[in-house]
Amino acid sequence: LCTSQELSKEQLRDENIIPVTKRAERPHYQDYDVKPTELYQAIEAKEWEFALVKLKEDPEQASVWIIRKESNNTEKIRWKMLPMHAAVIFKAPAKLIKALIAAFPPCIKMVDDIGMTPLHHGMKEGMDDEVMDILISNHPHALIDRDTKGMTPLDHTKSSAKPFRGAGLRAYTAAAVMCERERVTDELTKKYQAAINNSEADKKITALANENEVLEGQLNASTAHLAKFMQTYGAMKSRVESLSSVLSIMVQEQDKILSMATQQQKDMAAAALVRERMMQAVAKQDDEMMSTAQQSRDVMKDIATKQKEYFQTVATDLAELFASQALRTKRTPTAEGSGKEIG
Repeated sequence: LCTSQELSKEQLRDENIIPVTKRAERPHYQDYDVKPTELYQAIEAKEWEFALVKLKEDPEQASVWIIRKESNNTEKIRWKMLPMHAAVIFKAPAKLIKALIAAFPPCIKMVDDIGMTPLHHGMKEGMDDEVMDILISNHPHALIDRDTKGMTPLDHTKSSAKPFRGAGLRAYTAAAVMCERERVTDELTKKYQAAINNSEADKKITALANENEVLEGQLNASTAHLAKFMQTYGAMKSRVESLSSVLSIMVQEQDKILSMATQQQKDMAAAALVRERMMQAVAKQDDEMMSTAQQSRDVMKDIATKQKEYFQTVATDLAELFASQALRTKRTPTAEGSGKEIG
């Protein structure tokens, strides 16, 4: 039997095979009754060369599932399969089988809607020995895979119209032996590993016991350290609480001082306002006093002028009076010369 690596090399030598490239965005499923892929249609029509051409042009079609829905319930799927399942069912040649594997390697392991791998279908439909060799070589474990009915690929040969023989039988037998060898090897490996684990378990238990003693000592030391830490923490907590009380009092006092300072600022502002008003009143009073003094000076000056005029008038009047009296005196007769003027 050739290995998967050898088959891959053989496939890559085929000019009709193209390695899988980066997949473009396309629906993962396509409805059989709406628009199946051209690759699937070519396989169904057994146009093998055309299928190879389409696979070469667009290898991504090998990974697209073809589904068919129930006619009376479009939400329910009647069947689904990959182009690989269809290729085996319609007995495609080995060349196309290789190309499908090269284009989408996981297809050989995938199951359809009833849990059947391509090998299940191949055994049921009676595939060629070469195709069987390809399928088993690339996925030997498919020999023990079971479908939804619990049947292996070998179980389906009972209903096959073409039971395999010759090269196919040898390939199947070799693959079955290999699978059984791997199964037995796995079981023996697990038992051996369990025995090793059991023998090592005692050593681990002893080591764990010693480690446990060390950990207990560390735990006791940590407990004592924790108790000491808790005492220190309690003292620090009390001190912090005391400091918090003092800080609270200081904050209250600070609030009082700030309130007093604010009130003092308000009082000083009010006093400044009163002082300004008093200064304005004093200035006004000074202006009024200066005006009154000026008025007083004007009145005194007017009084002095009027007194001067009065005294002058009185003096004039007195002078005239004295003059009049002197004149009358001059005209008055004496005893010797009555009626005569004094010369």
